Amino acid sequence: NAANNSKNKEAIVMCRGLPFSTTEDDIYNFFFGLNITTVQMVFDTDGKRPAGKCFVEFASTADSDKALKKFGEKIGPRYVEVFQSNKKYWYEREMGEGMMAPGPRSDPRADPPR
Repeated sequence: NAANNSKNKEAIVMCRGLPFSTTEDDIYNFFFGLNITTVQMVFDTDGKRPAGKCFVEFASTADSDKALKKFGEKIGPRYVEVFQSNKKYWYEREMGEGMMAPGPRSDPRADPPR
């Protein structure tokens, strides 16, 4: 049911195709006007080389829906692919092929387990 799917949708997108020089500030500028709560850059398994990807969490699904419309726009010479994502996929990437950059501006996992 489409109504249930939209209720369960998370306000998270994954960006792919980023120039390796992309910074968090570049992501904030790319999504200017949208309320971002977290930017998490992804690095290769060595933890040093950018993978050309990031995850972005927004304050609302309305903002993440607007972010999806930026698919194909450019950062520098590269066009950026923007896909709907979720925390499950985000955390699987962290534990799998890619590593996350240390110290995101805001980390939804910062609360210690109870």
